[in-house]
Amino acid sequence: MKRLPRDNETVKKQVKIIPLKKLPKIFLVICFFILWGASPPLSFSQKSKDKNRLLKSGDSPIHGIQISRLSEKTPGDIAALFGKFKAHRINTIFFRVFKNRGDADFKILPEHLEEGVYFKTRHAPVVSNLLPVICHIAHKKGLKVYAWMNTLRATFLRCHNRCGRIYFFNIHKNHVVKGKTLSPFNTKVRQSLRKLFADLAKNPVDGILFQDDLVLHYSEDMSPAAVRKFKKDTGLRKFIPRRLYILGKNPSGKVHLKGYQDKFWEWSAWKSRQLALLLGELIRTVKRVNPELRVGLNINYEALLSPENALAWFSRDIPTIEKNAHPDYYVVMSYQRQMQRELGKSPKAILRDIGKMVRTAVAIIPHPGRWIFKVQAIDWKTRHPISRKHIKKVLKAFKHVAPVQDCLMPYIPQLFEMGRSRRTR
Repeated sequence: MKRLPRDNETVKKQVKIIPLKKLPKIFLVICFFILWGASPPLSFSQKSKDKNRLLKSGDSPIHGIQISRLSEKTPGDIAALFGKFKAHRINTIFFRVFKNRGDADFKILPEHLEEGVYFKTRHAPVVSNLLPVICHIAHKKGLKVYAWMNTLRATFLRCHNRCGRIYFFNIHKNHVVKGKTLSPFNTKVRQSLRKLFADLAKNPVDGILFQDDLVLHYSEDMSPAAVRKFKKDTGLRKFIPRRLYILGKNPSGKVHLKGYQDKFWEWSAWKSRQLALLLGELIRTVKRVNPELRVGLNINYEALLSPENALAWFSRDIPTIEKNAHPDYYVVMSYQRQMQRELGKSPKAILRDIGKMVRTAVAIIPHPGRWIFKVQAIDWKTRHPISRKHIKKVLKAFKHVAPVQDCLMPYIPQLFEMGRSRRTR
């Protein structure tokens, strides 16, 4: 919400002017300090008009940890944990402030809802007002706090049935069906997200991390509003979903995707821009509330390692995001074990890919301080912690190429049982 300026009336009075030399010295000293203390701080734009220069010179490098669950039950327990973070040279936490069905509860405050958010708002169910508590404890320990918040999967928004869902093309059934996530082309969705993020920005956070759900997959979004806008923007007369794809059949007669038609790439590039424009709206919204907030965007590793696949699968293109939204940070989900399994490569090959990703990143945006690379701390499949030795290798693969920033994902208690410090010097 914008702050309304206060209307001040100018009151004219006749004042007798006294020469400075006749005033007591102590009075002059007191006046100096009053005026000095009343001087307004430099504005965000006064500090630096160049975002890249500001991020390079004005901020400490981020060494972060992403928190999706906590078992601590008291403020004292959390303070002790955050003290451990600081002792291990972690200076930033990325804290989950949304709850979808199936997400873990935080134990410190009672929770009676299965979904919602952890901050005060009228635009979503409030599970608990936990975020200010976390910020207070973290700041006392010298940690920065980024609120990690979702967007198109925030299906708990209070607009209820007015919040339109996406539609996607089911290639097996050869027709369009309604999905579960929110459609970025629905006016009520966009309005509700802006209001929700404005409320989030009122909290004492240092920044906001956008979840990786601000995407549209290869068969999304074919909602009526999306199709109308695509046709209007491109001059297309008729939108026929199956003509976007090259389909084939296996020996049993089941339809499968073989590739994409030229029109698909035009559609994906258009979707990428629409998503970037929405991200830009949300960034401007939070920075109107608090111009000092920093904003990060989670991006899939394919955006750097395989840009064509990122555009096809997620409607993601970094140059398009940079042009239309310009987040402060790109937070790369460079989860090494996940990449190893999905790409069918050896650990050594993945380390080489990580180096390649960093080189690509700083070639696109040549400011390492705007890149945060995540390190996977737990094996998603086995649920076993990844060794400190392997984490150090991944960090070294990043830093060897460029001084990018880093973040462990996720926090697990075992991280601090594997050695005194996780970082390489």
